[in-house]
Amino acid sequence: MMKIKTKTKGRILSLLTALAMTAALFPTIPVLADGTEYGAFTVTTDVTDGCSYSSPTLTISKGGTYTISQTSGTDTATSDTIAITATDGDVTINLAGVNIESGSTSPFLIDSNSTANVTVVLSNTNTLTATGGNYAGLQKGTGSDYSLTITSAEGDGETSGSLTVTGNQYGAGIGGGSYGSGSNITINGGTVTATAGNGAGIGGGRGGAGSNITINGGTVTATASAGAGIGGGRSSAGTVTIKAGYITAYSTSGSAIGTGYSGDSSSVTITGGYFADSYTTGQQTVYGITPASGYAVFANTDGSTKSAYPCYVGEYTSEFWVSTENSDGYTYADNLLNITESGEYTVSMVTSGATATSDTIKVTATDGDVTVTLSGVSVANSSTSPLEIDCGETENTVTVKLDGENTLTSTASNYAGLQKTSTANTLIITTANDTTADKLTATGGSNGAGIGGGYSGAGSNITITNSTVTATSTQQ
Repeated sequence: MMKIKTKTKGRILSLLTALAMTAALFPTIPVLADGTEYGAFTVTTDVTDGCSYSSPTLTISKGGTYTISQTSGTDTATSDTIAITATDGDVTINLAGVNIESGSTSPFLIDSNSTANVTVVLSNTNTLTATGGNYAGLQKGTGSDYSLTITSAEGDGETSGSLTVTGNQYGAGIGGGSYGSGSNITINGGTVTATAGNGAGIGGGRGGAGSNITINGGTVTATASAGAGIGGGRSSAGTVTIKAGYITAYSTSGSAIGTGYSGDSSSVTITGGYFADSYTTGQQTVYGITPASGYAVFANTDGSTKSAYPCYVGEYTSEFWVSTENSDGYTYADNLLNITESGEYTVSMVTSGATATSDTIKVTATDGDVTVTLSGVSVANSSTSPLEIDCGETENTVTVKLDGENTLTSTASNYAGLQKTSTANTLIITTANDTTADKLTATGGSNGAGIGGGYSGAGSNITITNSTVTATSTQQ
């Protein structure tokens, strides 16, 4: 037997020690095992004994990450199904191309006894169709307090990777089976299409509530016959939050978002997102729902998406609501609503009956005539004029139409209630409805007109027709 000399042995030991110390500096990165076939599926995972197959079901029984694809491709549907029963940790399923059609159970079932928070990550094209029984296409077991999250392999907010899900007559597309609730469901990304009958597209099955359903991104299409598009199944309500994404929702006899047919009232909070709902100028609801306080419905002006998604919900910090066909014709910054381009604009209060004490209105357009309809506007400002017409030396006409009762009050010295700064412009004040019930009360601060010039300012080229106007000036 060959012996190693002491000097050589010492060098080998030093090398091994150095390698060990270097390895200790880097974390262990799990490497997914090569794919293994289970029935119709190929599964790749680093979890030992985490899945098993007993025809027709692939069962995920341990927490961890699994990539599942259909071995033969997705052109032909398989009757093999997927079930998650894990109770020892959360489960991530990279759904990488499956086409499942089942008449005996849900194509993809999260068992009611599972305690795993399940994340489904979408890549390629995936289809889940329940054709029999009372099952959802992707069924989240009734009574589970744990979450289901769906997103794109490209990341949250991305739309790549698709999932098309169809529930049986009484199950949701995604959510509960018949009489099963669909709770704690979040969609962060991917392109998700969910269809149901008496269940919700996304939410509860027939007779099941759809609670804590959140959409944060992706493209989501959810339709149903008697359940809500998103929310409760037939005879049930929903709790839904939409923060972002591209949303299409429809129900034949239930609500697009919220309540299934004959269900109780729902709680729906919308703070963002683009919607396939029709839009008309001044519309302040989306699918019949008023956005959360501080948010409003706007026309989508993006040429690539506005045809499919005519409106969106965004934050609205002004005290005024503006309705116009020219969404680029005004700005809002530093408490000033500034109408910068010609056109027709209707201004009302975001909160009906409220008085704006911080925000004011100014018309500065120089490219043509402007019509501003004041619809129940009330402004009381202590630092400037509530409404100022200042179009420079352009000989344009600004028409202020009155719709209902409007009040403009300045308590600031030297400012008018409705101030016309330039003598080159023409100001016309008239009724919007040809009735004396359309009114304006304008009060200037000390040394300012009720309507006209501020201190030392001329008030000329002003016409008042067919309306009730009360103008008051004060003087120190």
